[in-house]
Amino acid sequence: MKAHFASLALILCAVLLFFYSALVAPLGTIPAQPPDGWVFVWNVWWLRMAPDSIYFSDEIFHPFGAGLALHTLCEGLLYPLAHIFYDIPPTKLFSLAVAIAFFFNGISSYALFFLLSKSVSRALALSLIFTFHPFFIGHLGSGHLNFLCFFPFLLAVFGLLLLCHDKRRFAGSATLALGLGLMPYTNLYYLYFAGLTLPLITIGMAPIRELHTRLLRLLPATVLGGLLGLPKVLEVLRLSQGGDYTANHKPAAHSADIAAYIFPGANQLISQLWESSLIAGARLHSGELGIFLGFSLLFLCVLGFRDRGEPNSRRFRIALALIAVFFFLLSLGPKVQYLGSVLFRSELYRALHHTLPLFPSVPARFFIVGELMLFIIAAASPLIKNRAAVLLIFLLAIELFPMPHGEHSQAESPVLARIEDEPKILAVFDADPRPWEKMWRQIQHQKKVNEILLSRKPGKALKAYEKNKFIRFLYTGRGDS
Repeated sequence: MKAHFASLALILCAVLLFFYSALVAPLGTIPAQPPDGWVFVWNVWWLRMAPDSIYFSDEIFHPFGAGLALHTLCEGLLYPLAHIFYDIPPTKLFSLAVAIAFFFNGISSYALFFLLSKSVSRALALSLIFTFHPFFIGHLGSGHLNFLCFFPFLLAVFGLLLLCHDKRRFAGSATLALGLGLMPYTNLYYLYFAGLTLPLITIGMAPIRELHTRLLRLLPATVLGGLLGLPKVLEVLRLSQGGDYTANHKPAAHSADIAAYIFPGANQLISQLWESSLIAGARLHSGELGIFLGFSLLFLCVLGFRDRGEPNSRRFRIALALIAVFFFLLSLGPKVQYLGSVLFRSELYRALHHTLPLFPSVPARFFIVGELMLFIIAAASPLIKNRAAVLLIFLLAIELFPMPHGEHSQAESPVLARIEDEPKILAVFDADPRPWEKMWRQIQHQKKVNEILLSRKPGKALKAYEKNKFIRFLYTGRGDS
């Protein structure tokens, strides 16, 4: 037990060391770049002041308001923090939330890797490497707090393995239900990933003749987790089926490039040694640059497959490898490309995108599930105890070692603070073309505003703004066209 507490303390120290500058930074500074980082700062403000439902706000898109169930609120983490630490300014709370997400990722991955490896040192090393994976560093730089909250997914996998692998029913059921129930309130992408991954892991863990027993064992936790997340899921379905909200991303523009799997991205320290990383990541959004596989990780998995072990263990690792390939293929999107050149069309992604409702529209994000499967194989492989495996873990840490996070600051305005004290001012029309700036100013003046940066915007309000000649003039300088 002492070894586990020491491991958790080391994970906490690593997180505090990495985020120390962000946690002590002046007010108005966050460890992320605009625009999305400031969207989550606004989320903190909204979750604190929401008078009724957090999923509808009449403070934005005035006078129409907007539903927020399709927006990346990340309320599962931010809502309790916003009220527990009510007096902490939104920018500081965002930085704290980011650090907490990394810490929760660290302890969840440590528990998962220790369950499979039974080795404290191996679990600690792999969890630290995974916690600071370039995938998460990329989303940190872009301010995507929701994609930093991977711990519910890790908890769901951990609970599943406890139930099916170690047969600890109460602990496994509670952990699986908690992970499934929390995912809708942190990241809907990860909920979708879990819906694809958990059944595949269950099928791959044992012979088909045992599948019925395993499914019955998982049923209570799955139902409980589903009930916990059901209110959010129903609200998402209601808004998405209404058809009033703008479309999401275009998959072809947010697909992984094969080169990004091979060459280190800008989020890795090793990428500074050569310029090929710039070529690999140039076409992707900055938040998707961390999809480098890690050659050492591949060698670790190959080393693990050399050990035949028990039939169930072999079957489990083969299933994980197939799941990894499945998610890597999905991450390449509808067109498989290398350095921007289309090699062939991927019927796998196209078929699922057109068949399954609300299928994720940023294919590159499927990568992290495939990468996790490889880390699980590395943790579950007995042969990893030898010297070659220790060397490969060390090299993997070097390969994936993160770049320091950046910071962005916004100044507070005394003029906006005076607007807050004016009772006759009900709303402020802000024509700034940078919508995150409007959100930061709204936090200061506390008045209703027009269009801001939401994941999915209300079409009714946008059409009304477009038809209004005065508003069009404020936006474009032309009111007669």
